[in-house]
Amino acid sequence: MVISFYFKQKIFKFGLFKNIDYLRFMDLAALKSHCQDLAFKGKDYLEIERAIRTLDITEKDREAVLKQVDSYIVHYEISQQEQQKHLYKLMIGFLLLFIGGGALLTSVGQKGVARIFAVVFVLYGAWMARGAYAAYRKPLRSDFGKERKFKSGDMRKFYDR
Repeated sequence: MVISFYFKQKIFKFGLFKNIDYLRFMDLAALKSHCQDLAFKGKDYLEIERAIRTLDITEKDREAVLKQVDSYIVHYEISQQEQQKHLYKLMIGFLLLFIGGGALLTSVGQKGVARIFAVVFVLYGAWMARGAYAAYRKPLRSDFGKERKFKSGDMRKFYDR
């Protein structure tokens, strides 16, 4: 029974076909995508290399993909660090919120400037926690660091100085 490549790929994605058979006939783009998925699952270089060595692909494709594996792992690590940064911001936001709320509920923040600072702590802590939680919930980005700061041609305004 012959199953087409497309059908095997769809079945494999849904977890119904756990055989690595469809990976044997991958083109270079699909192989790079598979290696990027492995890197974003937290696999290290040696594990990805072992997974690639077991596949029946050409040596040229294997070497081309192995050159990209390091960049995939670096992108994964940077994305993980970004998520950790947002988690820290979330904790700081909650800390400010609780400090301000505690100051408002006690006699410390009852009058004058202390009350203003307590309200500012509550508002800023809530705003910071909300923004950090929204950023933390986003999935890992595979294109982190690839966005361009300047669009093509926009740098000409700096040449005429």
